[in-house]
Amino acid sequence: MYSEDTQMRDQIKDDVRLMLGAGKVRIELSDEHLELCVRMAVDRYRMQASNAYEESFLRLMLEAGQSTYTLPKEIEQVKKIYRRGNGVVSGTNGTMDPFALAYANSYLLSAVKGGSGGLLTYELQHQFDETVGRMFGREIIFQWNSVSKHLTLNRDIRGGEEVMIHAYMLKPEEMLMADNMIRPWIRDWTQAEAKIMLGRIRGKISAIPGPNGAINLNGDALVHEGQAEKEYLLNQLKRYGTGSMPLSFIIG
Repeated sequence: MYSEDTQMRDQIKDDVRLMLGAGKVRIELSDEHLELCVRMAVDRYRMQASNAYEESFLRLMLEAGQSTYTLPKEIEQVKKIYRRGNGVVSGTNGTMDPFALAYANSYLLSAVKGGSGGLLTYELQHQFDETVGRMFGREIIFQWNSVSKHLTLNRDIRGGEEVMIHAYMLKPEEMLMADNMIRPWIRDWTQAEAKIMLGRIRGKISAIPGPNGAINLNGDALVHEGQAEKEYLLNQLKRYGTGSMPLSFIIG
């Protein structure tokens, strides 16, 4: 995991201040306001973009008599649980791990040389494991709560067993901001949020008195600009302009 580093976040806030004219005009936004704008930009991107998540595999050691486990907060979705055994034999070791057995190498070599057995024996063994697994419950049915991060197994665990969890996790914020295609989107959304926030602040007073008459503030213009920029950025996400992948074809 990436360590928490605020350097990239601070750089985005500095960029937004300069784009709003800091140094030439007064910007009525504090650091807390800009911090909120950055958080809103990251949250919006994670809500809309597919490449805000990454596919991952995690090991989990099941304990006897325990059916509920708390997973790390970065995990958003659990897709499947893989077991090494076929449902009949469980535990830390599988019924056949061809990459760990010494004689698997001889099967593969004999197949390359044109001998008997070889990959056919390898395939038959895996077909056996698959058939026995369907008959005797190799698959573990589970329930995943994405809010509490609780993984509940609908099975009475009789003994210790190591399983592999196929999950989708949130990409760390530092990884999002380090991406050359994602970082400009987050910066532009932060600026749009800052414009709307600044426009609402200035909109409370339509004009202020000056030596040459009243000075009109641009509160309404900032709000309209921010809303238009947010609409453009959302359309950019729909066109996968930040490198996210579109939905693929589903057969079946």
